[in-house]
Amino acid sequence: MKLNLQLFLIFIITISCKTLPKQENKWEDILWAADVNHTGQYIAAGGNHDTVKLFSAENFKRIQNYPVGKSVTNVKWHPYQDLLAVTTQVSDDKSRLIDYATGDFVLLDSISSDGARGLAWAPDGEHFSIGDNEGNILLYNKTAGFIHKFMTGQKSITALSWHPALPKIVAVGSAVTILDLNNGKISNFTTRDFEVLLLSVAWHPSGEFLAIGDYGDFEKGYPQLVQFFKEDGTLIKSLKPGKAEFRNLAWTEDGKYLITASDALRLWDRKGKLLYQTQAGPVIWGLDIKGNTIISADASGKVCQWQLQGEKIKSVNCR
Repeated sequence: MKLNLQLFLIFIITISCKTLPKQENKWEDILWAADVNHTGQYIAAGGNHDTVKLFSAENFKRIQNYPVGKSVTNVKWHPYQDLLAVTTQVSDDKSRLIDYATGDFVLLDSISSDGARGLAWAPDGEHFSIGDNEGNILLYNKTAGFIHKFMTGQKSITALSWHPALPKIVAVGSAVTILDLNNGKISNFTTRDFEVLLLSVAWHPSGEFLAIGDYGDFEKGYPQLVQFFKEDGTLIKSLKPGKAEFRNLAWTEDGKYLITASDALRLWDRKGKLLYQTQAGPVIWGLDIKGNTIISADASGKVCQWQLQGEKIKSVNCR
């Protein structure tokens, strides 16, 4: 019998909201993603709001709304152009590539009818990849032309990251998949002795190892972890458990620090030492960092701007 992925995904989100510390958050409030463009001028955010919202990074004023039916699961700006890739699930609207200059968009072909969550641009901006809810990695060029579909053997992909220097993509879901685009070879490894849902992944800027954040298992009492792995699956380090799932993470450009999004923002050094964490609040889902500025999006519908040291600069409620 085919798994009803839409019902499964709704269940996962519902459980997530119940774990938020002393907060009441509604399905329609949730922001899944936020991302800053290459010049640092614009912030895009999306979630269960029926629109992708565009803000000025300077004053947080709304610039543009792009109607996209819920749920918008991810938004990613092109590395050096104002092209915005958007993924959706549990939605009648397809994933798309939006040209900010013209307002035009191109719908993305070949994605599972159950939608997608994983999304990442290649460092050179010539291609981007999507991980869909049937466990496929899809490759596109920067004009949204579909190139190829790679089947990973996973049920669903939640996050992707490109190697900073090589044509390789890492994808996570119930396991870790490494795709070598030179030859199409796929290899997999697991992060624990039991199956756990992996939610986030980021290749270190050196390309030497991966940071992976997971959901844990609330019923069985397994903690939520961030772990560092080599590409061959060798565990380097498990970081201090969080109080909620690690839904997102990102390295600073120089690779000195890792930012993780959970019940709070946490800053770690390259070796996994916790340097600080912000006060706990609604679970943070969207995360991006440009220079010394962090942008987050959370389950209450807020986009926030933070200094790297953890001080909140400003915020806006997208509802």
